Amino acid sequence: MDSELHKDLLKDYSSMLYDSEDHDVIIQVGEDHNTKDFRIHSNILRARSPYFRNELSTKWGSNNSNNFKRGYTTMLKKPHISPNVFEIILKYIYTGEADLCKKSGEDIFGVLITSAEFLLEKLFNY
Repeated sequence: MDSELHKDLLKDYSSMLYDSEDHDVIIQVGEDHNTKDFRIHSNILRARSPYFRNELSTKWGSNNSNNFKRGYTTMLKKPHISPNVFEIILKYIYTGEADLCKKSGEDIFGVLITSAEFLLEKLFNY
């Protein structure tokens, strides 16, 4: 029975990942013509990543070219992370799942580097 309950929970969190309703963070990744904006929920980011817990704390709010507050939405820019890698990271953050079997070596290396940056120890070890 617990397994079924966990499946429902993962399904619900996964649907939140693809439905940006009520998002309060926009993270722009990539550079040049390969950029993508992700609309995300800060409470999920803070709960799953010590990096984001610190980055999105109430003390945070510097107004520089990489991070700025706009209304109630926080914008972070991460040009050194590719959209493909960030999608893998976000899926892990929202669902605890990471399927790297069919990913390129470049993407896997990017996930390794980014999971270390975001202090996602379990994903890094995986």
